[in-house]
Amino acid sequence: MKKIITYKRIRSDYSNVCYVNSIFALFLYLYINKGSKNTVFVSHVDFEALLKNSQLDNVIIVNTKLNGNWDSLLYKLGLLKYDVTEFIQGKTFFGHDHITYAFLFDFKNGSILEDGIGNYNGQIPILKRFKRAIKGRVISPLGYDKKIQHVYLSKPEQADPLLCNKVVPFTIPDFLAYTRSYGLALVFEQFTLELNNKNILFTQPISEAAIVSEIEKVQVYREIIEKYKINMIKPHPRDYTDYSLYFECDIIDKYIPAEAMICPNGENISLFTLNSTSLFNLKEVNSNIDIHILLSDLHKDLYDWKLGNYNF
Repeated sequence: MKKIITYKRIRSDYSNVCYVNSIFALFLYLYINKGSKNTVFVSHVDFEALLKNSQLDNVIIVNTKLNGNWDSLLYKLGLLKYDVTEFIQGKTFFGHDHITYAFLFDFKNGSILEDGIGNYNGQIPILKRFKRAIKGRVISPLGYDKKIQHVYLSKPEQADPLLCNKVVPFTIPDFLAYTRSYGLALVFEQFTLELNNKNILFTQPISEAAIVSEIEKVQVYREIIEKYKINMIKPHPRDYTDYSLYFECDIIDKYIPAEAMICPNGENISLFTLNSTSLFNLKEVNSNIDIHILLSDLHKDLYDWKLGNYNF
């Protein structure tokens, strides 16, 4: 028996299993299912603290780092068993079929939740599928598995024609409205939606990516916070700095989807970032927000900044 569960909480009966590795997809499931009823949520250790403190009845956290190269083949040959299996057998699958431990789940009548364009823009190359098959991994991911019945997409017009009979469209405004009204409270202990008259800094993991050191990252953001009078910080999900140790700004939970925290009727909201053009997507939620991209070239400008040749 291979023990991969690091945390387990089962409080109610369930017939659905939602296996995700993104908070966006978790909120999408809550929107589709209209809540967390009748479901066990399975995710990985990055979200353990978050889901432990959530209002979800049933939560299982698995350690994806324990997955060996040939484990999936050994499992399919019946030579390896997992402790999580008893909690997911015979349950209707929702989630992603291309992430670690996907081979443990039964895709029969299952559904795929949008989590990036890879869900619907074409199958992986044949050679790669062959290599995956040898190892016993999921061969036809991204919704192409014949057992998968539905693929939930916000832009069905971009779907591969091979998936057209499976696509179930959803609208982003409705999804985000449900998330703001109900979903956030199920997952987060504390969150704020009062962003009016705020200057919000969206960080990027520039020290984690070794573009600057941790000390330099804090100094970069210190200069920005002071110059632009920043009063809220939204860390990037892969940013591991505890900004509360350095600044008196309000810190928004880094796992709250940015699209869900921006309200359509928000006023006088300014968003600042070093170089992430993804913030412009938030204009689709509220066209009145102001977006400020502070660096035209992330690497070059930060290099010049370290030399003392760039000022924010």
